[in-house]
Amino acid sequence: MDLLPIDTDFVDRWPHPHPPSSSSSALVDADACYEEQLYFVPYRWWKDLDVPGKLPFARDRLVELYFWILAVYEPHYILAIRNLTKVIALISIIDDMYDASNATIEELVLFNDAIQRWEVSALDQLPDYMKLVYQTVLDTFNIIEDEMAKQGRLYGVEYAKSALKDLVGVYCKEAKWYHEGYVPSMDEHWPVALLSCGYQALSTMSFTGMGELATKEAFDWVSSNPLIVQGSSVICRLVDDVVGHKELESCDGHLGLVLSYMMMSAYTCAEAWEMMTVYKCREA
Repeated sequence: MDLLPIDTDFVDRWPHPHPPSSSSSALVDADACYEEQLYFVPYRWWKDLDVPGKLPFARDRLVELYFWILAVYEPHYILAIRNLTKVIALISIIDDMYDASNATIEELVLFNDAIQRWEVSALDQLPDYMKLVYQTVLDTFNIIEDEMAKQGRLYGVEYAKSALKDLVGVYCKEAKWYHEGYVPSMDEHWPVALLSCGYQALSTMSFTGMGELATKEAFDWVSSNPLIVQGSSVICRLVDDVVGHKELESCDGHLGLVLSYMMMSAYTCAEAWEMMTVYKCREA
């Protein structure tokens, strides 16, 4: 689905007292379409989370992620769009939590343990801000589970849970490396980094809510990390690390593939950054 640029202020202020000129009619039609699509964004769910107030370390980016997810599905998969928007928003919060400097490694290990256990009793071991995130994960997946049960496709939720467990597991592994001051080799870091980019998990989760297309065989296929998912993960990870590293403008305190490539090749930070733009592209 091709997306045109959206001016959210324009959407908020429309309709205008005067009709648009013919030269702007195409833009008006596009914005009207976006305004209708925005209706399906889970605003109340996100507002109740109060990310800026209760989780200040996390990016407040629901609408951004929603428009990303719109590119995944055909428009009639409304249920899938809403589900994956919630899931990717939660993953974004968890990702930021594992990157946040205020979280101790002990807390991050406890959160990973709670996700792997996937039970309400694990709440007791978490600090308050993590309890909010963990409870929201459980509640969100319970809702998805109820929806899938009505369709007779409950098996899909187990694949989605497994994918999230794997993702949080590698988040925790990278956090341990960082807190221990350990810089893995490129060969050691590469498979972990491919998982932590999130594409394998999101690809699996994207099948929930797709009705008859989401057979058990389809979930078996996507969760096996087929070549199309591998290629997407390579592109996502390399772009994320190269661009992210450039924004940081330093190799200090950033445990990314650029730093691992430096250790492997004896390149300077600038040289490693340049080489990372082509490294392992043959695997995509």
